[in-house]
Amino acid sequence: MLFTLSSAKAFEPEAWVDCLYNGEPIQCRRTFLCDSAPCWRFKLEWIDGVSDIFTRVRDGLTRDTGYYNDPRGGDWILQSYGPAFVLRNIENGNTIVFHMNLNECKDWEESYCRKASE
Repeated sequence: MLFTLSSAKAFEPEAWVDCLYNGEPIQCRRTFLCDSAPCWRFKLEWIDGVSDIFTRVRDGLTRDTGYYNDPRGGDWILQSYGPAFVLRNIENGNTIVFHMNLNECKDWEESYCRKASE
């Protein structure tokens, strides 16, 4: 399951990993914001200091999907891929790929893995 706390301590940030924001590479890290598993609230922090908090609001159609919102009212769908996941903003199409670099992501040939200029 994507959000178990067995390998991570609540409220302590994980290590920096490769991420993508709208196809642009940037490192990020996740911090779970609850002290029991499963944890459906987490903070994503980018290496440049920007951060967002995502809270699960309902299940998706499959076990590895869910709907999340952010404090500004953004609605996101999360799709997990093992240790990696993709968050896509339902309204504006912004996309976050967590724990994957651009080359790994392009292996999927998914549109959210490409830079906007491609």
